[in-house]
Amino acid sequence: MATRNGFDIGRMTSNYANLRTIPAVLGVLFGLMSLYQFGAFGDTLGFAWFDYELTAMHAMVGSLIVYVIAFASSETRSFDHYHDGEKVLIAVSVLLILLYPQVDYAVTLVEYHDPGTMIVAWLVTISGYGVAIR
Repeated sequence: MATRNGFDIGRMTSNYANLRTIPAVLGVLFGLMSLYQFGAFGDTLGFAWFDYELTAMHAMVGSLIVYVIAFASSETRSFDHYHDGEKVLIAVSVLLILLYPQVDYAVTLVEYHDPGTMIVAWLVTISGYGVAIR
């Protein structure tokens, strides 16, 4: 590779590739959408430039899409590579994402100790996401 004054372009691009930019961006998107879904941003989140308000349903669908993309691009694509506890955490996190906006009982259960249980639900989904993409 061409070096000039100790600057190695090949090393720089290799270091940049090691950052895993796409999984990091997906993780940030998942975190933000799940924060919104579990009430961290209030009831509405609007984007003035596009005259669009994010709904809980859009956040749920977006979270699931990001979850699936991140899981599919992870090193361990097969569910067999996970321990039983990890499988349970992944399943519970997906169920929380799916059931929270859809089932009144789930909403009541999560919001009962407002905001403590909503924070716990968010932490469970983030933990499940972290385990799923390892």
